[in-house]
Amino acid sequence: MRQTVSKAFVALVAILTVTSMAAMPVMAASTLNYADGKAPNPQFNVEEVTVDEWDNGEFDSALEYYDDSGDATRLDGELNQSSDVDDLGTGTVNPISLTATDIQVAEFGEFPRNDDEDGENSASALDASEWTTSGASVSDATTAPGVDAVEFSGSASSDAATYGNISALDSDIEKRDLQLAADIESASGEPVLQLNDSDGDYVEVKLYDADANQTADNVLANATGEGHVLQTEIGQLAVQGTGDGSMGEIVEVHVEGDVTAQFSLINAEKTSQYTFGEKYVENSDGELETVDITEPHGEYSVHSVDTFGSTFDDATMMGLSFPAHVSAEYAPSEDVDATFQGDNAYPNWDSVAQINYRLSLPDAYDISYSGVALEQTTQWPGTRYVSVEIKEGVGDTAFGDIDNANSVTSQFDAEDKTVTLDDTISPGTEYYIGIDLKLTSDEASAMQAASGGAGVMDDGSGGGIWSLLTSPIGMVVSAIGAFLGGRKFGVF
Repeated sequence: MRQTVSKAFVALVAILTVTSMAAMPVMAASTLNYADGKAPNPQFNVEEVTVDEWDNGEFDSALEYYDDSGDATRLDGELNQSSDVDDLGTGTVNPISLTATDIQVAEFGEFPRNDDEDGENSASALDASEWTTSGASVSDATTAPGVDAVEFSGSASSDAATYGNISALDSDIEKRDLQLAADIESASGEPVLQLNDSDGDYVEVKLYDADANQTADNVLANATGEGHVLQTEIGQLAVQGTGDGSMGEIVEVHVEGDVTAQFSLINAEKTSQYTFGEKYVENSDGELETVDITEPHGEYSVHSVDTFGSTFDDATMMGLSFPAHVSAEYAPSEDVDATFQGDNAYPNWDSVAQINYRLSLPDAYDISYSGVALEQTTQWPGTRYVSVEIKEGVGDTAFGDIDNANSVTSQFDAEDKTVTLDDTISPGTEYYIGIDLKLTSDEASAMQAASGGAGVMDDGSGGGIWSLLTSPIGMVVSAIGAFLGGRKFGVF
């Protein structure tokens, strides 16, 4: 009796193995091949993403930010970046933008270093209480939220303020750099900043000169605005005054003139310059090469956040911005669902790919967007698209339960066409995109990840073991195998 049951069971398995070949269930794809496989890759094309507080001490990528829980997280996308010299003017070769006076750097407030404490200096030229004034006013300020600064405000050429809490700067003065970073709010004439020694000598730079070249060693700015930086070796400045004609020490910093400026950096101690990043430029051979950025003015751009000098290792960049693509390729796996249907209504095609996406831009206090559009570039001829639809505000509704989506199939009428699906994007809102495509078996196989993923179990894609079994040859081989197995057990 037991032997009869075993034989019957084997027979049943053999029959099911053969008959199920024509109706194998479709399995969901876990990943798609967006590059070589030409899987549709809808994306938010964002002209500018702004991270309010980009933390260089914690982040490795421009795409990182703090969510509303204070945890570091990352956009599901990539920088819109080019390595083509012809794209230099587009802003994508050096895509990351920031302003020097919007960088919070502890060292910028540590001049003068009168004490030995590391990072706990008792003096700071950015402390308004340590200045004395004559006609001008000096007050504590910020150049961006969290970025300490000191503001000098004078309304006449003789208005002045002096910082004299310097006690240890008396060697190698000519080899040191005068380093300033300031927002020039308003100015008239030629206001100056001087470094004074004790016997009447001084060197000076112009904080503002509308007629000067901004690249000159002795000029901070030739226009009002934010983020002006000057770094110049003190020995390159002409010594003036009534002393011995040399700068043997620095005992005072003196500001004078009709200017309102907020300084986030005043330093006269370092013997090397700060590097505010690197940018690509075109060299004489028409190729890209990098140059250090030492004296930015206003908003400037770098090619990578890895290029800031070591001083900025723990810096916080306020308002770091960049263009980005937030795309399906980088979305969480649960937000992309794909099936490849071999048994379909199109007998001339081996498979219909049914791909569903749920995409959104994160809504968080520390991140904002401008110039956003949800786009899809068509990678297939228009005749391949069975349907394309979109719906806004689907939340976490299961893909199978989303209804009343808007059809945009008619816009997918040609290959290599960028279709704008929606240009009124709301962060935090989930957008559903559904795309059905007619494919050959090779195309369906290529569209799935090279590692196999669901392709191993897929029906009609040509990409796995079931594709072999469901082919005519595979079905014949399976039937023969089942018959021989049944003969062995005496079933047939």
